[in-house]
Amino acid sequence: MADQAPQPAPSGKHPAETTAHMIYAFYVMGLFVPILALAGVAFAHLKGQDDMPEGLRTHFPWLIRTFWWPLMLAAISMLLVFTVIISPVGIVGLVAAGVWYIYRIARGWLLLKDRQPIPNPTALF
Repeated sequence: MADQAPQPAPSGKHPAETTAHMIYAFYVMGLFVPILALAGVAFAHLKGQDDMPEGLRTHFPWLIRTFWWPLMLAAISMLLVFTVIISPVGIVGLVAAGVWYIYRIARGWLLLKDRQPIPNPTALF
């Protein structure tokens, strides 16, 4: 009995769909309270391994990369900000990381709302 895949809720939603919506919401709230984005990526890593339909499964690598890539770009940009010579490049990098983060959240969440898979979940855009 414990080996059975989760059944869709009465509303027709798979439980992982609700989890993905929650993670996208955590990412948005993470813009104001960063610990929530960290909680979101932890959920994405944990739940991305669960059994779910393939279209829904594509959202989890997208969510994981949505957290880590902008974080890496922001960290590199912060290093550049603290060097006197190339600080404008660092500021531009920080802005780009923020815009990219918001874009990936919006694109992924809209596709999830329409119950569409991410076309290429490992792509940067």
